[in-house]
Parts: sequence; C-alpha cells; structure tokens
Amino acid sequence: MASDAASQPSPAASVASSATPNLTSLPSHKRTAPVDGPSPSAASPDAEDPGGAQADSAKKRRTGPGSRGVANLTPAQLAKKRANDREAQRAIRERTKNQIENLEKKIQELTSQQPYQDLQAAVRAKEAVEAENADIKRRL
Repeated sequence: MASDAASQPSPAASVASSATPNLTSLPSHKRTAPVDGPSPSAASPDAEDPGGAQADSAKKRRTGPGSRGVANLTPAQLAKKRANDREAQRAIRERTKNQIENLEKKIQELTSQQPYQDLQAAVRAKEAVEAENADIKRRL
C-alpha cells in the first residue's frame, strides 16, 4: 500500500525526496477527481505552474484514481494484496509491541539505578521539610 511505503522510508525514497520538491504540502486531488471527465489540471497541465510541472502532471494522470484502485485488481491479485497487507500490519504490531517492551525495560532499569533512588529520597525529604515549614507558619 502507498501508506505503508510512506510510513517506512526507504533509501530510494529518501534519495527521490531530496531530488524532487516536497509534494506533501501540495493539495492532492486524487480522490476528488471526477471519473467521467478530465480534471482541470489534466486539461492544462502547465496552467498552475509554468515550467517543469508537466512531467509531474503527466505522471499524476498515469497513476490517477482509476489506475491503482482495488476495484481494478483480479481476485487473485486482491487476495495476494490482502495477504500482504495482513502480514505488513502484523509486522507493524510486532515492532510496536517490541518497542513498548524495550521502553518499559528501560524505565525499569533507569528507576532502579542509585541516582534515581537518591533523587526520589531527596524529593521526599524536601516535601517533608515543606510540610513542616507550612505547619510552623500556621502556628505563628
């Protein structure tokens, strides 16, 4: 899926993103383009950006809303895609679970170290002194 590729940057994607302008800030009209007629950007690819945008517009037309949709896949391709998506999601869940476990271990390790224990003892002593100070002020 395209969202999986966007969430997992590859070396090729980082090279491509450094060579091309950042397109994430531009509005995407993939889902809102009418199916029965050409979009205004397809009719005049250089209307908004005179210059090197013709190649981008042509590429967008080739990969428009009708060319990559799930509706265009054969049942075998759809089954393969769904199996691939399930496996990718399982891997994401596993990585997330491992990250959480590692962070919990790190928390446990850091809280059990002596400097942390000393800090907590100092905080408790400070709170006790503040409470005693407030009590003395009330008595005055």
